[in-house]
Amino acid sequence: MPTTQSILIEAVRCFDGVKLLPEPVDVLVCDGRIEWLGSGSAPKDVRRIRAGSRFLMPGLIDVHVHLESAHIPDRIGYITRTPPTLMAFYAAHHARLTLEAGFTTVRNMGFTTLGEAGTRASVALREAINRGLIEGPRIVTGGTVDRTGGHFDLLRPPVFPREPNETADGEAAVRQMVRRHVRAGADFIKFATTGGIASEGDEPEWVMYTQAEVQALVDEAHSMKRHTACHAYGTEGVMRALLAGTDTLEHGTYMDDEGLRLLLKNKTFLVPTLSFLHGVVTRGRELNLPAYWLEKCGPAYEAEKETLRKARIAGARFAYGTDAAGGRHNPHGENARELVLWVGLGFAPDKVLAAATSAAAEAIGLSGVTGRITPGYSADLLLVDGDPLQDISVLSDKQRIKQVICRGRIAVERE
Repeated sequence: MPTTQSILIEAVRCFDGVKLLPEPVDVLVCDGRIEWLGSGSAPKDVRRIRAGSRFLMPGLIDVHVHLESAHIPDRIGYITRTPPTLMAFYAAHHARLTLEAGFTTVRNMGFTTLGEAGTRASVALREAINRGLIEGPRIVTGGTVDRTGGHFDLLRPPVFPREPNETADGEAAVRQMVRRHVRAGADFIKFATTGGIASEGDEPEWVMYTQAEVQALVDEAHSMKRHTACHAYGTEGVMRALLAGTDTLEHGTYMDDEGLRLLLKNKTFLVPTLSFLHGVVTRGRELNLPAYWLEKCGPAYEAEKETLRKARIAGARFAYGTDAAGGRHNPHGENARELVLWVGLGFAPDKVLAAATSAAAEAIGLSGVTGRITPGYSADLLLVDGDPLQDISVLSDKQRIKQVICRGRIAVERE
């Protein structure tokens, strides 16, 4: 890792990842971690930052991104003709854009069209950032398990040939694929129990994988201390994922009351990814997105908003995720747009910020590491010109994010 310097942020209003502290505080960063809040001794060579009217908060966390996905019109051509090695360079560029937007940690959902080769590419990106070879956010890396004809399989055109080992069918096969991804270095396992929007030829209500297959997959991941993330739109697929004990539920679009009860009972994190659906509905025709995206997305967006409303009122646990870049309508580096969408649906700004910091860290296994401003945690911090608790849209304006501190080093500084 690059050398860090000691930083003292003086007299700053501070949201600590859970709440706004009642009075301005000094915050000392040493050796990449938060040393203390309040008062204490500081090294003589400390860099002093006088906060003035600026606002301090933990670095944002996006738990659902696709760093390898590019913002180009010919999406299918990119998927089918770009090798994993080149996709890794795209991913590195997108990681930097994401960091510049104030996101100091992301969960990369895997190179979903590339199988185990994609996992190795994503792991290489994670390690390159960890070793300081390139600059980017902390990455939690996923490996994807999918069945033949599943949502991820159908992200490539059905006529495109598939290698047999790129999908897994049956309990033994899904267990073996989980093991291969873990061997390749994956931090978690992503799978799908339903169809989706961007996949061709399926429907969101399609059910992918039997209950026995889902249970085998989740059990195998948990046996190796890996958490699981399940893409699920349709009602029955949501139930299968929750019954099996998935750790995070991605989308949850058509979740019914029974599913919501199980979500609450299991204390599963819901990751709504509104940005993807909102972008298709509002910009799909302008960007000439595929007709089947538009057909699926209208009803899904309305259902997603209702699911969020019911889950919020019921007291569900949320983690912030955007599905960047599921398409050109949802680009990397604009991950903060979703914050505004949540507030527009009735979420209090402090709850949204918690979902994008402390709760997001918990959802992806980083409690005690990041997501809070408290002694011993990684110094992943934002200094913002404005108060996001009063106007959360300030975080959508990168020019108002004056400093991005990642693991104790100032990675972005704007005047």
